[in-house]
Amino acid sequence: MQLLPRSPRRRRRLGWTTVAAAVIGAGAVVITLLPNAEKQADSALVEKGATTAAEGPPLALVPARRREIDRLVRNFTVTAVTRADPAAAWKLVSPAMQAAVSRKAWDRGDLPGVLPFEERALKGISWKVVYRTPKRVGLDVLVVAKSGSTQRTLVYQADLVLTGGRLLIDAWAPQAALVGGALPKAAPGPPAAEGQSPNARGRLDARWLLVPAAIVATLLLVPATLLARNVLRARRGARDHGRRVRA
Repeated sequence: MQLLPRSPRRRRRLGWTTVAAAVIGAGAVVITLLPNAEKQADSALVEKGATTAAEGPPLALVPARRREIDRLVRNFTVTAVTRADPAAAWKLVSPAMQAAVSRKAWDRGDLPGVLPFEERALKGISWKVVYRTPKRVGLDVLVVAKSGSTQRTLVYQADLVLTGGRLLIDAWAPQAALVGGALPKAAPGPPAAEGQSPNARGRLDARWLLVPAAIVATLLLVPATLLARNVLRARRGARDHGRRVRA
């Protein structure tokens, strides 16, 4: 009984197909057995959260602290964002932000990450807290443009850091440009845990592992089908040969 095709070309095709399926199958098994990278990231985040909790609770925004934030945001907007007096804004930023640019460039108005806002178009400033940690406060700052001006209302993301007992600007970057003067509405969802950064990472659904499994199963099915077809042909040929001999 002949199980393999008689044609050398078909035998080579069957051999290469079997080898490819075996390699892909082995790769899928290795990937499946490897530790889940996403789970490791989750563990790291949990440890970081525990460390933050050990340092203390999120920064308390008592009335005095809120007044400090308001003064800092308004002074930085008026002097730095509008480029009216960058030199005066130098003392409002953290050492890390100062290290990103030379003092000469800063005084010239080259402020890293700070998108300028037209001074004469400034109508109002407001802010809201996005997150808090023991030494940081994240804000959304709304800088409203006057009606009829070419300047659009801008929303900035501001990161304030507690240094030497006072808050300083550690980062200031544009987030959105608006037509009106209202803050953009966030998509509905569960609120972020207090004291945690709003940046979050998604998890890969385990059902995606079925995709490589299905591919491997399909590739393994091809040589199995060819082998089964050859077996049936061999058996049919043997039966026909037996009938001719008996006849």
